[in-house]
Amino acid sequence: MTTAAPEMIHLEAVDGVSIKAMDDAGPGPIIHANPAYHGGPMKVAPFPRPVVVDLAGLAMAAEVPLARDHDTSTRGLLGTVRPQIKDDQLHAEGVMNKGQAAAEILRLWRSGQKLSASIGAAVLESHEIETGDMVHINGRSIIAPKEGLIVVDRAELKEISIVGVGAATGTNITIEARHSAKGATMSKEATIQNDEIAAERQRAKDIIAICSEHQSELKAAGNPDLAARAIDEGLSIDDVKSEILAAVRKARPHLSVSTGSAQDRPTGPKVLAAAALLCGGQQEAAEATYDERTLQAAADLRLNSGVELAREATRMATGRVPRDTGEMIQAAFSTAELNHAVTDAGRTMLQHGYHQAEDNWRLAARSVPVPDLKENQAIRPYTGDSLLEQVGPDGEVKHTSLGEASYPVQAHTFARMVGITRKTLINDGELGGVFEIERAIGLSAGRTLNKAAWLALRNASGFFVQGNGNKITGADSALSVEGLSKAVAALRQMADDAGEPIGLQPHALVVPPALEAPARMLLGSVEVATDGDFNTNPWRGLAKLAVVPHLADANGGDDDTWYLSTVPSHSAGLFVALLHGKDAPTVERFDVGANYLGIQLRCVFDFGVALGDPKAIIRS
Repeated sequence: MTTAAPEMIHLEAVDGVSIKAMDDAGPGPIIHANPAYHGGPMKVAPFPRPVVVDLAGLAMAAEVPLARDHDTSTRGLLGTVRPQIKDDQLHAEGVMNKGQAAAEILRLWRSGQKLSASIGAAVLESHEIETGDMVHINGRSIIAPKEGLIVVDRAELKEISIVGVGAATGTNITIEARHSAKGATMSKEATIQNDEIAAERQRAKDIIAICSEHQSELKAAGNPDLAARAIDEGLSIDDVKSEILAAVRKARPHLSVSTGSAQDRPTGPKVLAAAALLCGGQQEAAEATYDERTLQAAADLRLNSGVELAREATRMATGRVPRDTGEMIQAAFSTAELNHAVTDAGRTMLQHGYHQAEDNWRLAARSVPVPDLKENQAIRPYTGDSLLEQVGPDGEVKHTSLGEASYPVQAHTFARMVGITRKTLINDGELGGVFEIERAIGLSAGRTLNKAAWLALRNASGFFVQGNGNKITGADSALSVEGLSKAVAALRQMADDAGEPIGLQPHALVVPPALEAPARMLLGSVEVATDGDFNTNPWRGLAKLAVVPHLADANGGDDDTWYLSTVPSHSAGLFVALLHGKDAPTVERFDVGANYLGIQLRCVFDFGVALGDPKAIIRS
């Protein structure tokens, strides 16, 4: 694993600095920086975006140098301070020496010069946050402004400096001096107070707080970056509240008022399935599956329990409902209405869970339909002559030969089962639990496919060999500017059978979790450190990122191997075979006999993973 060389940053973000000058016989002046860094974002050169340092990842010694203007030479050293993190801020206190530099600091203060403090830290790891996205760091929620945000995940505190007034807004500096030559004590306080700045900071804080509370509604209404826009455009809190109210109204389902005549409203198992989901607390899944009229009809049923669901199914099927609850539930299980409703609701929850699962396999693999569970062939046709020829004066167009490359693929069956019993319907709340189990099974199906795809790639040792030209080796093959350059060159140099370059384009960088930070820096940073200097990053925005834990698990994985894949629709290094092309698990209801009072559902997913074109993926 390689990371970019550390960058030095200077954050001038202090809210209070005090200096106490002692008599000549005592120690030197005492310095307090409370805080030395307030934990929020600041604009720092040469970064193109505001920077925030995660104090949880800030390494620091028990004492660090105190310097003047970040000059850590003997000429600029003022003494030492003891840093500590308190209330999600960095504080420091210590003693200044009695040298010329310290005396100059006191002289500047006595002349009325405004002073501030600044931390100097070496950046070890960082990543970028896009506009409007939110990150919780240093005990606060921060929304990235329109230019984005850089989060320093790991850094090392090198020194703390006294500087002129810096980048911090609302900075206030207090200096207290004590002289004992005449037995007198005098104090002097110089405070920077700016009501407009304080009000602006409070406005931004209030906007972030209220937008954080309603972030789900804002996303649903297509307005997720309201906080960043409101701060940048100077919107008032009332303006923000008005936009949030509109978002809440837009996101809220219109299920409270029945519309249309009874003859116009939909009925039957479809409505009962939607009602079952609403009854089980799965409103999000219901809204994603059914139209507004069906949802309205389901809401009009006002079902609040599994017993009421069974009663409505019995009424739909027979027109009458037995008074005895046990008899009614037994009758309900024999109706097609309840069976279909529960099956449809279960299918909805399986699909909902499946589409919530990580599916980054799609970045490197192509799905192909297969007609059965036998071995089939994924076909890639090609022409014998890879380029067109100019038509001669006689106008004759020459024929080309056709060929195809085939890759064996086979789908296999994966399945789980869940049951809904009489007890489940009677006990309030358990119906929602069954739906959660079905959602979890759908999620498990998606995770199973994702894992199978990446394990096929990770374990394909005979696939990545020098003869295929898809494996890079050597000290410069680690994930870095040099290593990525090597992989890009190997991918672009892939040629067809006629020796012509295929024109493969980088599409996905696939890494284990240990390489996520350097991967994000390579794909997102404007500049990178090479040969001890900062240069323009040539690979910014090159590809999408897939972070895959299965590449590094204990059963044959490692933290150093990474992959670069081309667009799978052009050339696929992996194929995912789907029975009849169905990209989701299915639900099957089956009879369990007269001795079982309930409904049994099977989740079945037929898929398989196979290696494809070795030219499509480069491995380190």
